[in-house]
Amino acid sequence: MTHGRGGGDREGTGAPRRYALPREAVTLASLICVNGLNYGYFLLFARKLAPADFVQFTTATAITMFAFAIAEAGAVYAAPPFLRAHSGKRAARIAGGFLAISLCALCAGLVAATTIWVAAGREPLSPIWLARCVLLVSPNLLMQNWLLVRLKQPFAVLLVVSTIRTAPVAALVLGSTHLLDLLLCGSFLAATAFYISNVVATRMVSLPRPRDLVLCLTLIREFFVLRVFSTIVTSSAPLLVGTFVGSGAAAVYLLGDRAKVLVASLFQPCVQSLYLACCRSAGRQASRAVKLATSAIVIVVVLVAVLCTKEADRLNALLYASKHPDPQVLSLFVLAGCVSVVSSLTYFLFLIPRGHASAFVRAAIAQAIVFVTLLMALSPRDGVKYPAIAVLTAEVFLLAAVGMSAVYYRHWGRASPAASSRQLAAASAEGAHE
Repeated sequence: MTHGRGGGDREGTGAPRRYALPREAVTLASLICVNGLNYGYFLLFARKLAPADFVQFTTATAITMFAFAIAEAGAVYAAPPFLRAHSGKRAARIAGGFLAISLCALCAGLVAATTIWVAAGREPLSPIWLARCVLLVSPNLLMQNWLLVRLKQPFAVLLVVSTIRTAPVAALVLGSTHLLDLLLCGSFLAATAFYISNVVATRMVSLPRPRDLVLCLTLIREFFVLRVFSTIVTSSAPLLVGTFVGSGAAAVYLLGDRAKVLVASLFQPCVQSLYLACCRSAGRQASRAVKLATSAIVIVVVLVAVLCTKEADRLNALLYASKHPDPQVLSLFVLAGCVSVVSSLTYFLFLIPRGHASAFVRAAIAQAIVFVTLLMALSPRDGVKYPAIAVLTAEVFLLAAVGMSAVYYRHWGRASPAASSRQLAAASAEGAHE
């Protein structure tokens, strides 16, 4: 079936099979580069910074994590199906609309998180460290895989921008804060300028019209709730721990949380690639291949969980030079990361592609309520173990909820249209008549 004009999207018109691999490869490369750089910087800061500076850094990181969870705004779910079904100027304007909304959401998230922290009044916030964190990770918004796959040379853009982002490493190695600030500003401006020049040259993203922004908001509306609640445990937990207990507790929590994120990030490229394959492919053979790949990932996840639990001391020494006060607590975070991988496999591969995203939204809302309730009972005397137990409990709860939903819809639920939502279908119909 052909959508749009000007030749249409190759993928939407029955593209040659050779285009499938590059699209998945771009997704893998973008996730590896973005997550790898983020985690690498966290490890460097954890090893190089003095304790007081590290606490300020983790406070700023907690606020930035929350803001970026809001900034993604569900575009990771809503953008690919729509952009795949359209081409030309319309798709370019819609891509620009999604990006503009993400930038506005980032600003709103930063203001909201900063206001919460200042209103709590427990610990001061360093504007300098907050600015450093924002400059460090802001280019990530431009490296989202649904944007990269639209470019004519996505690997070149990813390579150049990632290389530019590594410039501040020199300042960390030399221990110069002035050089760090200079390189952070320079790398941010250089990466942004290079990306904009590439986009202007290829015309893959353009300025949206007001009606395009309205359409993007319509597409995002359902998925925004899904995206926010799917990341709320990771994105808001450091902010909540710091608000309820203090910056020191938030710093220790982030050490564990980054271990959890490391485990999830190792498998996320595979999960995202399988999700794209589900959106693009159909048929019994494709379904069988996805199930086999899912089973293999689950087996590897279980092995990783067992290994990291037994070698918690070595993991602490390897990642943080034994800075985490309790290696066994660190292993609880690793277990939570393994559980989150299985959960993401369930809702990315068995709920969302079959049109049951609302089931995950309900499960994620319930998980968030459980998690926040547990954290609200947190007090300074609980030490570092209680937040880890809260995280693991919330992840297990989500896995149980989405697992039962997947079983229900498979055996007793009514089938829903694959891929997205009613909003996406209406938007596609509108695009076909334009």
